[in-house]
Amino acid sequence: MSSKGKGKSKEGKDHKKSTASLQQTISTDEEPKNLGFLYTIDALEALYDEKHPRRTVMVGGTKGSTDVYHLWFPPIRAKMFRRQKGNLYRWRAGVSQLLEDYRRPEKSYQVASVFFQAKQDNFLAVFKDCTKCDIADEIPGWTQIGFHHHSGYMSEVDIAGERDLLAAPANGSTWMPQVIPEVYNYDKNPALRFTGQSGGLCGKLSLLIAMAAFSAEVRNAENVVATCFGLGIWRKHQFEIGIGRMSDYVYFEK
Repeated sequence: MSSKGKGKSKEGKDHKKSTASLQQTISTDEEPKNLGFLYTIDALEALYDEKHPRRTVMVGGTKGSTDVYHLWFPPIRAKMFRRQKGNLYRWRAGVSQLLEDYRRPEKSYQVASVFFQAKQDNFLAVFKDCTKCDIADEIPGWTQIGFHHHSGYMSEVDIAGERDLLAAPANGSTWMPQVIPEVYNYDKNPALRFTGQSGGLCGKLSLLIAMAAFSAEVRNAENVVATCFGLGIWRKHQFEIGIGRMSDYVYFEK
């Protein structure tokens, strides 16, 4: 999926359409002033032919070993993607609005191309537009996401983060496991002991929007992000958990 985040968004003509009827649950005193960004979500389809077949990488052992996985990786050439352009939205203080008569920003402050690796149940990403540059020329290229751990049991999602798991269990949180697959949960490491509260999630905006989009099928991704991406919370949706991660689409975030 592709989404463009642009910090503060300027007011223009009131040509906008609400994508959801959302009630504000915070007071005006608590609401951060001028908190907003623009974003788009594009679905990318990987293209293959005899010259450019599907890429697989052998991981997990030596040749002939029973623990070798042939994992699919996204293409590394820009011409090997077909883009399905999404709409432009403005998020502000917990509410998203569809901007029908606005052009996409010429400058992208955050860009990430993201896909889901089904065998590993995890995300891989790159902070580049994979439809405009060859990932083969980028260092690093497609890389697993991870987390930086902060005080207060906060997990900051990032490409090639310091840790593979969350800083604290996410059981009972609003965003687990719709946004983050169970494989990233703190409790997946049986050697860890934790008696504190459930942790929180933050990080690169482009990655957060992409992972949220993956929680639903392509046709519902925009509506899910617009409806569920709240102010400090994730509003659970009714779709099957991880249904978008079962598709063959690669997702791109701007």
